[in-house]
Amino acid sequence: MTTDPITELASRLPGVPGRDGYFPLMSLATIDLDGGPDVRTVLLSEITAQGLTFHTDVNSRKVMQVRADPSVALLLTIPEQAQQIVVRGTAASLDGPEVHAAYRNRSRYLQLLAWMNTAEISALPEDERHRRWAEFSEAHPDGTLEPPTEWAGFLVRPHRITFWQADTRGPSHRIEYTRSGPDWSGAHHPG
Repeated sequence: MTTDPITELASRLPGVPGRDGYFPLMSLATIDLDGGPDVRTVLLSEITAQGLTFHTDVNSRKVMQVRADPSVALLLTIPEQAQQIVVRGTAASLDGPEVHAAYRNRSRYLQLLAWMNTAEISALPEDERHRRWAEFSEAHPDGTLEPPTEWAGFLVRPHRITFWQADTRGPSHRIEYTRSGPDWSGAHHPG
């Protein structure tokens, strides 16, 4: 077992999040304002020694929920390796420089989407949405956009990380790590 499950998590992914256009999908579970679970898919922006980061629009339901209750869970699946990784932790807002760096690292499409994904535009007919998108894209050449003020980043600081592995020759297997202060302890569990 490892003493650093965050590094172990990063080593199991088929690429480095945030490099060469690789942003793996992960499910983000939050608690809604009524106390029930809510889940959606987000891009994993980066893995640091502190945890996992994602970015989104501040007007989204997920941001409202995270600000009300920062307890979250993440699920990364690696189907080609028959693995899944579940992270439970606490989400905290990231500062300006980290948010700007992550925005610059996004694809052109996602940079435009950060500006154009508004309630006003979503209510327009499809042809009008496409026209406005094209106009905005033409008015802002590649490399000229800064993140909108509505674009935010979050760091999920894990307190539990569970690695699940299928096994076609026997039972599946889980290793679960729990953080106590700066240290991690691990335990094996049935799948």
